Amino acid sequence: MEANLTLDTVKFYPFPGYNLYLLPKYRKVASGILVGIKDTLTADFEICKEMGESEDKSEIIKLEVWKKSCRFKIYALYVPPGSKPNLSSLSIDNKTIVIGDMNAHSTRWGYGDMNAAGKEIEDLLNSSLLDLIYDASDPPTYIHYNGSYTLDTIDKDTKPRI
Repeated sequence: MEANLTLDTVKFYPFPGYNLYLLPKYRKVASGILVGIKDTLTADFEICKEMGESEDKSEIIKLEVWKKSCRFKIYALYVPPGSKPNLSSLSIDNKTIVIGDMNAHSTRWGYGDMNAAGKEIEDLLNSSLLDLIYDASDPPTYIHYNGSYTLDTIDKDTKPRI
């Protein structure tokens, strides 16, 4: 997430054994989404929302991934700090995974405050089959230069409680 890559620069970051899917960064802003899917899997890639399309500035891609006859839908999100994402376009079923750099704060997952992204994620959790897989004691997947970190994974029925 927040790959900060363009179609020209992604070629400098090879990931052997993976097919890479990229939503390039928007203008000169740190943005963009890079996802690698094992090359033994079949996947379809769709850009659902780009940063310059609306006021919320979030980015959303969707991957349909198949392993044999089993299909998973994976949404990858990047929500810049201070943005209020519109997540109404996400179509959630029992084989959906939502991952990303969401910059979402909520007391529900251990923050002392709530921000707009946190409220939207809470609303998504409350109105769908998704479960939050997050423990505040887990090590962060992204550490900001000032030491803060943010929510990274929402999941439903992909593996029993991972």
